[in-house]
Amino acid sequence: MIPVIRKILYCTELSDTPSYVFRYAASIAHQYGAGMTILHVIEDVPEGSRQLIASEIGVSRWEEMKKKNAQEACDILKARTEKFLEKARSEQSDFSFAIDSIIVKFGFPVDEILHQVEAGGFDLLVIGYHGRGRVAEVVMGSTTGRVIRQSKTPVLVVRHPD
Repeated sequence: MIPVIRKILYCTELSDTPSYVFRYAASIAHQYGAGMTILHVIEDVPEGSRQLIASEIGVSRWEEMKKKNAQEACDILKARTEKFLEKARSEQSDFSFAIDSIIVKFGFPVDEILHQVEAGGFDLLVIGYHGRGRVAEVVMGSTTGRVIRQSKTPVLVVRHPD
């Protein structure tokens, strides 16, 4: 049976190179008429540090700061997506795909990515990879490698250009 891709989870870290990876996810979404969810995980601080921060600035202030960071990340992702679509449509007028949602989570990236891909019923996970020398080549990056090894959903790994 030929796989049908209807839902794509694109994971980004908000650096400058994810737009390169995003192009692959967008191209696949366009070709298959698939919807795309964008996921960015902000690595949460360890429990002990979280308690220390909350005791210094207060729990409500800490939660307010986290909410603000999540909103800023979401705004950046929306702006990048709109900019990308504008440029893509200028090059290919029929280019389109649907962004189903933009999700920003706090937590351990591998756990959050795997949770989202399973809970969302995605057909494909698209994630980037930074090659950083021989040791990194062997272990395939900490987050990307762990996601590949643990995901039950197919994973497209796009290596960032050097």
